[in-house]
Amino acid sequence: MIDLLPSLITLAALLGAFVWYLTNITTWRIQLVITALIHAMLCMFGGFIFSAASIKLSGGFANPLIPALLVCTGTALCVLAHTLLQKRNVSTNKSLPE
Repeated sequence: MIDLLPSLITLAALLGAFVWYLTNITTWRIQLVITALIHAMLCMFGGFIFSAASIKLSGGFANPLIPALLVCTGTALCVLAHTLLQKRNVSTNKSLPE
């Protein structure tokens, strides 16, 4: 079970991002659910890039839990950045005259 822990942590990053995007859906349509899944996957890829850059800069880690936690951190940062950009775009679009 200990060998699966890094994989489960990485999977939790994807599921956490997906649940976050699902909670922001106002009307439940299949297109919006698929879009939420795609956003979660893209944020997870951002987490992979964050983890890879951290590993490259530090020279590597002996413990496999550290890259998994870096993936979670990078995914959370991507979700946060994407959510803030969505909120800013919504507030900017509401202030424009029609």
